[in-house]
Parts: sequence; C-alpha cells; structure tokens
Amino acid sequence: MDLARVLQYLGCKPSRSEVKLIIWEVDDDLDGFVSEEEFTTMYKRCIADKTDLEPRKLFNLVQFLMYDKKYKGKVTVEETLQILFVRHGRTKLDDEIEAIFGQDEKNPDGSEKEITYSEYVEKINKRALEKQ
Repeated sequence: MDLARVLQYLGCKPSRSEVKLIIWEVDDDLDGFVSEEEFTTMYKRCIADKTDLEPRKLFNLVQFLMYDKKYKGKVTVEETLQILFVRHGRTKLDDEIEAIFGQDEKNPDGSEKEITYSEYVEKINKRALEKQ
C-alpha cells in the first residue's frame, strides 16, 4: 500500500497488479515485500548495470524521489545535478541532463523546466530502448 500511495501522489493510478509487479521484480524471497537487503541489492544491481537489462521499475521510482528534494512531485534540472554528477561524472553530466529534460533546460518564459514522474519514466525507458 505504501508503494501505491507514493505512485498516486506522483500522479499515477497504479493497479494492484502493477504494484505487485514492481515488488515482484526485486522480491528475491517471494514474500510479497521488499526487505532492506532486497532493496539494497536492487539499487546496487541497477547502479552497476551497463546493459539496462536489470529490472528497474522500483529503481526509477527511487531515483525520482531522490531528485525530488522538495516533495512536490516534479523535478528540475537543478535538483538532479548533484546526484547525476556523483553517479556519472562531469563528462557524462550533460548527456544525462539532456536525456531526462531534453535540449532545453528552461521553459520559453525563462523558468526552470520541471518534469513529472511519468515524464521521467517515459524518457528513461525510451533511452534504454534506444541503447538496445
């Protein structure tokens, strides 16, 4: 239920089966819950995965929530910079920002561009498909 509530807060309307699938992808002992060990294992696997073949529904959610420091359900370029820099380094930072936000980091009126969780997942999945 916690996972469903978080997804609802982010504007998604997950079915019970969608929530179960997110859990199932990382539930190594098949008890229907994600333990701390399973969570840590999932996170480490996804961070190390260069092929984008590791199941990453929960990972994508966690990444987005890590970016969303102000708990507003949207993220900006500024909010993602620190984590992306630590994870990818300066040389790949611009590519990561463009993959998530597109070429324009600002809106036409000069305000900072924000994306929702759904937009984030769509862009991350599209990029993974293009890599393959």
